[in-house]
Amino acid sequence: MTNPDEQWQGPPATQRQVKLGDLVARVAQPIAKAIDAVLGTKVQSCKACAKRREALNNIGQPLS
Repeated sequence: MTNPDEQWQGPPATQRQVKLGDLVARVAQPIAKAIDAVLGTKVQSCKACAKRREALNNIGQPLS
């Protein structure tokens, strides 16, 4: 049980706020991995995708 006199510090450090770019990447990465396996490409390590993820993470509020 926790001590009621302790101040709430927010969610545990292990719970990271998910942003839009992270969510899109979480969906897209398995698809990219499959494309790479079938076609022998390197879509999963696309630099443009990393830039897009960063841009999406910089706009709006965290999703959780």
